[in-house]
Amino acid sequence: TAPCATVNVSGLATGASLTAVTVIVAVATLPPSPALLADVDACTPKLPAPPTNANLEKLKKLAGTWVAADADGKPTDNVMSIIKVTAGGSAVHD
Repeated sequence: TAPCATVNVSGLATGASLTAVTVIVAVATLPPSPALLADVDACTPKLPAPPTNANLEKLKKLAGTWVAADADGKPTDNVMSIIKVTAGGSAVHD
């Protein structure tokens, strides 16, 4: 694949991707080709995977409504806790 080049084109922001300009023109006039899409993927910045925390993953498994048990160990209608995963999966709220 070709390296990603940047250019200053009138009407576009400084540093606009030449590949992006090519894609806009190609989409407007021709059906996309696999080679063109490969060039776009090559120029798309790759984000690092978010760090994982084993303890947070364990807490996420507790999400749900927790109720009290009666003397026989059967669930009652008495809600003890409601645990939710929030913030796009990065926090657990009780």
